[in-house]
Amino acid sequence: MRAAGSILRTHAARGRRSVLVLNAGRSEVVHVSSLEGDFRAALAVLAGAEPDADRPVVELLGREGGSAARALELVVVTSRLTPQLARKLVQRALQSHGVSLVWVDAASFAGRATKVDPELLRVQAAGVPVAVVRAGDDLRTALRGAPARRPAREAVGA
Repeated sequence: MRAAGSILRTHAARGRRSVLVLNAGRSEVVHVSSLEGDFRAALAVLAGAEPDADRPVVELLGREGGSAARALELVVVTSRLTPQLARKLVQRALQSHGVSLVWVDAASFAGRATKVDPELLRVQAAGVPVAVVRAGDDLRTALRGAPARRPAREAVGA
């Protein structure tokens, strides 16, 4: 949520119109064009977000006429990169539509070692810009696309 909020804030501060499309039990769409009310409304939606989506993210991207499908520039923030989502991102990049991915390494937040995700490698190989966010990373540095540090090998005690 912090990554999505940070991206929205940067766009709003630069005067760029954005749309937050949240994939949750009840999809929410918030148009953001300024740091005032729009951005605060988006933050409220992000703050209340729960991991209770009943459909995959890729469905939002494929929905004709939907905000995500119509976006000139799309940033997907997710911790679950399915083969279908990876295919959709690669397809979008090959069609010269702006697309980038912020992949949140959920394993690192649980204190587990990260496994190489073949779908992540596939998306990167297709030229889609990818930022990786791991536990303990400086978010600003991670979102700039700086090389992400490797997570610690030892698990955090429960």
